[in-house]
Amino acid sequence: MHTSNTTSNIIIIMIVIKIIILSMSIIIISIIIISIIISIIISIIIIQNAKVYSTRYSQAVTHPSTNRARRCLTSVIGREPVFST
Repeated sequence: MHTSNTTSNIIIIMIVIKIIILSMSIIIISIIIISIIISIIISIIIIQNAKVYSTRYSQAVTHPSTNRARRCLTSVIGREPVFST
């Protein structure tokens, strides 16, 4: 009777260990999935910020020594002259 009882205990312990290992695996997989989702969100935010802060629509600040050349170019192109302050 003692051997049967010991065998039952060993089987129960093995089942508990398998459940713990399975639970840990699920937790690790969940952490990996969450990390991937966070990485994707960060990438999307970085891409959106790059579009917001692009220099496409920004005004360039020219060096004062180029003022005469700018006035000449604007008259050639047909735009209003640019006056520096």
